[in-house]
Amino acid sequence: MLHVKVPKSNAEETIREFKKRNIIAKDYEILRFAETLLIPITRKEDELLSGFQLEDHEGIPKHEKNYPARHSGSFDVIGKIAIVKVRTLDRAEEIAKSIIETNHSIESVYFGGKLSEGERVRNLILLAGKDNTVTIHRENGLKFKVDVSKVYFSPRLATERKILSSEVKEGEVVLDLFAGIGPFSITIAASKACTIEAVDINPFAVDLMKENLSLNKLKGSISTICQDSNVYLKESRRIFDRIVMNLPFEAVDFIPMAAKHLHRSGVINLYFISDIETLTSTMEEMRKAGLNLESKRIVHGYSRDKHLYSLALRNSK
Repeated sequence: MLHVKVPKSNAEETIREFKKRNIIAKDYEILRFAETLLIPITRKEDELLSGFQLEDHEGIPKHEKNYPARHSGSFDVIGKIAIVKVRTLDRAEEIAKSIIETNHSIESVYFGGKLSEGERVRNLILLAGKDNTVTIHRENGLKFKVDVSKVYFSPRLATERKILSSEVKEGEVVLDLFAGIGPFSITIAASKACTIEAVDINPFAVDLMKENLSLNKLKGSISTICQDSNVYLKESRRIFDRIVMNLPFEAVDFIPMAAKHLHRSGVINLYFISDIETLTSTMEEMRKAGLNLESKRIVHGYSRDKHLYSLALRNSK
């Protein structure tokens, strides 16, 4: 995610000014080094940032602050649930013990297996605490009901959702494919009076999304649709100002069909896990499809040579 590099000598004053302008990503840690700080930010389009050096750096969620550093990044916290994501069960049990001992707000710790295809559901194993997969997750001043046994949800995209919502203009018509329980749609609609169609194939996710609409005060309107995105794109005749596609391994395959539903000069916000070589070849294919790369940033690391990229692709046809 995007950070501002600040010398320690004037960090206090800078942080104070950033807070006044609501630029700092409140759910993430300020990273401290010997002579500098990296301040996580929610947007880069602010006159206050002119003259500062911006850096892409993996964001550290604040929930990780209380845990031993060796466990950083090996688990996600969703409400009162922690999901450990490591290769071996022995290692997962070690981390679970550390989590339960150091943070009493966590009531359940699960070992998260691989995601299933289609509905993206994890095969969970209880490691510690209560066997309760339902929780209320809070981010960016919003509430989301999540059942981690039936739906996929990533708390690591909290800042990304805030950044995207700041880029959406009032009155936009938005399509949110692979919407899950609605975090992108709801974050956008909470701040902008826009119209959103949110599509997901998982009926449990769509039911939770409907509940989450009632949990939050929204300026915009959201229509929920339980349908395969392939089918939706083939059958729908609607045209959108913006299409959000958060399915990091498969979303790129939907680009040709999605582009047909994009308004002239409209934008596709694509979230894509890739190495740099694959990313380069994919960008060439996007250009051939009439989409120009408007912006690119690394959201967070995925493996040694792969990252989750946030790409803004503007229709040039």
